[in-house]
Amino acid sequence: MTNLLLTILLFNGITGKIQGVVKNEETGEPIVYANVTVLDIDTKAATDENGNFYILNVPSGYYKIEISCLGYQKKFIDNIIVEIDQTARLTVFLKPTLIEMLPITITGERPGVTKDMVGTTYIVRRAELAYLPIDQATKFVVFQPAVTNVDTAIHVRGGRATEVQYMIDNVSIIDPQTGDLAINLSKGIIDEVLRSVKK
Repeated sequence: MTNLLLTILLFNGITGKIQGVVKNEETGEPIVYANVTVLDIDTKAATDENGNFYILNVPSGYYKIEISCLGYQKKFIDNIIVEIDQTARLTVFLKPTLIEMLPITITGERPGVTKDMVGTTYIVRRAELAYLPIDQATKFVVFQPAVTNVDTAIHVRGGRATEVQYMIDNVSIIDPQTGDLAINLSKGIIDEVLRSVKK
């Protein structure tokens, strides 16, 4: 019986406890799930819904504690004294900080088939312009699949010139009176516009 009592006294007499609360420095509100680490012995705890934390069975001595939480500045506290059978009590305030993140780039891809279109659409992209051996902007269309050029008329998939809608930047270039092309831009003008955009 004497040996058992001596063992209990020895066990209870070599450790202490660190207890505290972590709060927002600006609002005073408790910070939930903040990480509390005793660096010297690599013991960790997390705050509860009230911002409280408890670290048990800490050997007596001097310790350095790190408190961190996402969205707050990390804080270090030196020389925390833990005494035998005593509780070291702390109130820690963390300052909110911005979270820096790398920019995210999303590249959209044009689907091969557009289900909700009722007609055929061809788009001449900017990267293709420099490689097409043409002088007039309207001739870009001739290089597209299923397009033929007969005399001065352009036929798309067997249709006639008056049945085709020609657009530059979603603006129609068809003369509503005659059905002919109302705007005929040279490739040199397009190249000049592209150069000014790059600047």
